[in-house]
Amino acid sequence: MVENASVDQIEQLKIKIQEVDGVANVVFDSTSTSYYHDNNGLLKVFFENGDYAEETTNAIANIRTVCEEYEVALGGSAVEATTSRNAIGSEMAIILLIAVAIVLLILLLTSRSWLEPLVYLIVIGCAIVLNMGTNLILGEISFITESISTIMLIALEMDYCIVLCSRFREEQEKGLAPVEAMKKALSGSFLAIIASSLTVIAGLVALMFMDFTIGFDIGAVLAKGVF
Repeated sequence: MVENASVDQIEQLKIKIQEVDGVANVVFDSTSTSYYHDNNGLLKVFFENGDYAEETTNAIANIRTVCEEYEVALGGSAVEATTSRNAIGSEMAIILLIAVAIVLLILLLTSRSWLEPLVYLIVIGCAIVLNMGTNLILGEISFITESISTIMLIALEMDYCIVLCSRFREEQEKGLAPVEAMKKALSGSFLAIIASSLTVIAGLVALMFMDFTIGFDIGAVLAKGVF
């Protein structure tokens, strides 16, 4: 909606918006009061891609730039999706920092070494990066899944690191050298970790059978991450 603008101004604005990458069509009818009334004009913008596509998000940002000289209000499902995406993205970054700080504090209180929590976070960080990279095989994932997967994987995977390190300490206390202690720890904790992870993966795979397709998205990404 363009406020306090003449028909000629809105027609020119229509042409500029039409040229924005990702915009399929712009509709404006100056002869209809549904489109122009009391110096207020309504432009209906149709995009080439879906509401949640990155191309649509970029197109909306470019439309705002094109309209910066006018008084405008943007609405519609694509704008709502972009607003939600930006809000979730900024909030999840803060939530992630809080989650990491809490996990780090718990690990510092329960670990025998100051470096142990750092090792845990490096291992989990590598797993998260690998999982994000391999999301390419799924084609496209929801921005909601992308936002929550990091925190969820920290919660789901941290146990495996703790089990392995605890077993490693037990073997070291028996007098074994670090390499031998780790070999024993790996063989001794393997079945417990596999059993635990398969249980988690089974629960995540079950999500993939939801009618609501976000379930398939979240289940597939997190099951792959745990694996």
